[in-house]
Amino acid sequence: MRKSALFLAMSVAAALSWSAVSAEPKTYNVYVYNNFYSQNNPTANPPTNFSDEPTILIGDTIRWVRISGSHNVIASAGQAEDWNSGGNVTTSSPYMHTFTHAGDFNYYCSHHGFDAGNGFAGGMYSAVHVLCSVVDVAIQGGEAGQDRRLDNNDFIVFINQFFNGNATSDLGIQGGIPGHDGIFDNNDFVVFINTFFADMASCTG
Repeated sequence: MRKSALFLAMSVAAALSWSAVSAEPKTYNVYVYNNFYSQNNPTANPPTNFSDEPTILIGDTIRWVRISGSHNVIASAGQAEDWNSGGNVTTSSPYMHTFTHAGDFNYYCSHHGFDAGNGFAGGMYSAVHVLCSVVDVAIQGGEAGQDRRLDNNDFIVFINQFFNGNATSDLGIQGGIPGHDGIFDNNDFVVFINTFFADMASCTG
């Protein structure tokens, strides 16, 4: 425990000497086909094995790409995020939406699904899961999870995951830059701390 505390203290000092570096926003594809939404392109060779429902960060964008069928994309009413493709998604004109709130957001195709009220949907529907920060890794009591709040619990879980070699804590590459290199070292601590303070305003619980 003393070694862990000393390592953390040294990492805090190192991180404070760096300017905060936020992860660049990313765009994720969701493919639309056979009354289905999925991150897995059915025409991919070799096939992929992503979760059908993407998990992203605030500031990231989802791009819905038509593979087959006539489908649109409409957010369920009563959510913090609202979007509507305004017509069918086409192969040449994918529909895109950038997420600015954390939460779990349901959407549906009005031709083959329906708004079930209170943010839910049925029939042909899916969801996008938006995290406030990549370092939101804990809930109350120092247990692993996400609660859209950055506090001491996240430090506890990150440290435990770091020393257990959990891939969740592989956050930094050489120079304290965000990335994954399969190595657990001081760069991961630097990125964790910089990200923690940069994302506090987005994680309000």
